[in-house]
Amino acid sequence: MIYLLLVTLLVLLLVSYYFCGKDFFAPATMLLVMFSISTVLSIYNINYWKFSLGLSTYNLIVCCMLISLIVNSIAHSYKKKRKKCVETIHPIKEKYLIFIVLYMILCLFIRIYLVRSIIGSGSILNQMAQFRMATSYSSEEVSFPTWATQLINLGSAIIYVVIFNLAYYWNELTKNVKTLSIVSILLWVINFLLTAARFEVFSMFISGVFIVYMVRIKQTGRYRKLKLKELVKIVFVFLIAMLIFYFISNIVGRASDKHIIEYIAGYLGSEIPNLDLFIKRPPKEPVVWGQETFFQLIQSLRRHNVIDVPYLTIHKEIRVSNGHSLGNTYTALRDYYYDFGFGGALIMHTIFSLIFSFIYENIKRNPKGSYIIIFSTVYSCVVFYVFNNSFFGNDLTVGFAIKVIEVYILYSILCGKKRFRIKRRRYV
Repeated sequence: MIYLLLVTLLVLLLVSYYFCGKDFFAPATMLLVMFSISTVLSIYNINYWKFSLGLSTYNLIVCCMLISLIVNSIAHSYKKKRKKCVETIHPIKEKYLIFIVLYMILCLFIRIYLVRSIIGSGSILNQMAQFRMATSYSSEEVSFPTWATQLINLGSAIIYVVIFNLAYYWNELTKNVKTLSIVSILLWVINFLLTAARFEVFSMFISGVFIVYMVRIKQTGRYRKLKLKELVKIVFVFLIAMLIFYFISNIVGRASDKHIIEYIAGYLGSEIPNLDLFIKRPPKEPVVWGQETFFQLIQSLRRHNVIDVPYLTIHKEIRVSNGHSLGNTYTALRDYYYDFGFGGALIMHTIFSLIFSFIYENIKRNPKGSYIIIFSTVYSCVVFYVFNNSFFGNDLTVGFAIKVIEVYILYSILCGKKRFRIKRRRYV
């Protein structure tokens, strides 16, 4: 059945690529790319894990991917008149970047202080590993105070704008501006690695790739399909990112004795077998409506005493096949299926596809800088869909709404026309 799934996904991928504008970044096509990669790596490990894919799992995945294909095709073919994207923007000044670097250093010291106040004394590496265990598997909630979280989130919003500035003005920026921009990004990365947050770092990396891709559309005024050379570059960058992902695993307390190829193949290939094992042997019934699908929203409402529910851990059960651990990543479909069943999973996936497909296609037609940056903050949810439910589970919160507002205001102040009324450049 796993081989049939691979063939089906590849056929749907070709159809999606054709009907969604020959665009690999189209949500439906990207979903099919990631699920196809995961299926290939599942087959790579099939003799090691000794699993057999069930019909229910096959039907769930294929139905959801078919829904995405249909929705994205409709969104792409929607004959809405393309707007002229006339926007007055300018690069971030060097003095503002100096302030941004200082702000990132401040956030770094705040995070170091808070981690030590929670974990106690010890080396930085030991504190990182302990903090991950405390925040991931503890039976009690461990978190930073609200003021610190908001300061750090503001730093993240700033970095999105800095990445856009680098992508849009790379050939025009001075060496000092480029250096300050890169330093601020590296400080942000170190900031999040202190809490073993590889997911956030990789999400920002995906956002950066998406911003670069959309900036090209903005500057040329039209979409042009990627050439083979450009696809090779993207694949190369992705492989480099996975290598970094592997090597920092030891730093953040996720050491593994597996070879790098086995580690990556296991990490990217275990989601579908895990989903299959979950459907065959589901855990106990949820105690709260939508507890996995809307995890962070429920936790936020609980913290503010809006609802009276117990504290729920974010990590799911670890699955084992043929005596080997498969980890605890199940695709986003697991959360939907667990909370709402097969039909509910199809409905939730349809909502996800509608949101991302129509917004994405609208941005391609009208690629304003603020639209690109804001959508880049959640585009990783499409790439990570094969791993987890990061959109409904993590981003659907008041905190995310605040981040969107922060990004828009920062973009308007640092790059937009609100600072100067002299038109610097115009792209149509």
